[in-house]
Amino acid sequence: AYARTYKTGLQLLDDAYKGLRYTAHNLLPEQLLERGLILVLQEYCNKISRPGLLTLHFQSFGHLPDIAADKALSVYRIVQELIHNAIKHAEATDIIVEMGREEEHLFVSVEDNGTGWKAAEDTGIGLANLKQRVDLLGGHLEIDSRQGIGTTIYLNLPLKEIMV
Repeated sequence: AYARTYKTGLQLLDDAYKGLRYTAHNLLPEQLLERGLILVLQEYCNKISRPGLLTLHFQSFGHLPDIAADKALSVYRIVQELIHNAIKHAEATDIIVEMGREEEHLFVSVEDNGTGWKAAEDTGIGLANLKQRVDLLGGHLEIDSRQGIGTTIYLNLPLKEIMV
């Protein structure tokens, strides 16, 4: 019974993700321009969170300057992919997304309580694409993953590369 409930929950999350992704692709650039990256990401986390199945916490700190629309969209998509991967591949039930400014950098972290993995041994195209997208923003990506405990992925993006 538990396995069926868990599988149903995962299917619901997958359906919700696909619906949100479709909507986000159509409305996101305008929302980012009007409301900013922090509010749009916070709303995304709130929409995906499902009591009893998946909890997403979003926290922000520091004042962010205006980020160029194309760069904000890239950061949004990266965070969205990290959340999706934590749910789908790591079977996470609790995810914390933090974003903020520290001096002249934008820091983003996505931490989950999923199954963890050996990042150093991962040669998948998904991780390579993620690293490439972070590189295009002039940033740095760091992964701290422990099997059975979870994963935290840190992004460090220089503001001079992403500001308007």
